[in-house]
Amino acid sequence: MPAGRLRAPRARRSFSAGAGDRGRGRALRLLPLAPLLLALATPAWAQLALSGTIASNDLYRGDSTSGDRPVATFSIAYDDFRGPYAGISFTAVAADGGIQPLQSVQYAGYAHRLKSGVSLDVGVSHWVSSHYHSGPYGREFTEAYVGIVGRRLSSHIFFSPDYEGRGGSVYAEVDGLLLDRGNWSLTGHAGALAAPGEAAEPRRSLEADGRLALTRRFGRTAFSLALVGATPSRDNERWRRTVLVSLTQSF
Repeated sequence: MPAGRLRAPRARRSFSAGAGDRGRGRALRLLPLAPLLLALATPAWAQLALSGTIASNDLYRGDSTSGDRPVATFSIAYDDFRGPYAGISFTAVAADGGIQPLQSVQYAGYAHRLKSGVSLDVGVSHWVSSHYHSGPYGREFTEAYVGIVGRRLSSHIFFSPDYEGRGGSVYAEVDGLLLDRGNWSLTGHAGALAAPGEAAEPRRSLEADGRLALTRRFGRTAFSLALVGATPSRDNERWRRTVLVSLTQSF
């Protein structure tokens, strides 16, 4: 989703060693050319946003995907004012062997703005993850979503046809701008996942997560401190609580 809209979650795929890694390496070497190529192709009625983020962890719906290790993410977002939008991000993790690729997230969608100022939002997101990914979701993960986006509040429902190879899943979330005072802002998030059951226990499980984040902006730089929590899940029987610190630079 484009900058300024509350963003959708992500999905993932495994990078195997060998030829697959060599192919990914060639693609990553071409990455510095992507902003230039996109800028040349961006019409006057569209906007291109670039950003880089350093964070103490990478969290997705309350779970760490980086093994509680620091990450760095580079993102490119395209927003056509007529409705279409798309984006891609690349994340690296500080692993034992040095800086390693963690995941790439791609998304595309369409937002239709109503006369009331609210937008109807539909799209698809897809994650591709390396073997350094530590979250409970599959290494390749795709979701379709639909939602309503307002100035201070948004709500989305996400559907995946093959959650961890066990069947369909549904995730619902609400994101809100709770406070906006000058360079300070406070945002909140609440979500619930209805995950498919295991073969031995086909009943669906319900998992909830929440986040409260305080952000201070310094021009194009933003510092954020977030409290993240989640209920026990099939993969983790404990309540999950994490403090997340991040620094984002927009270009």
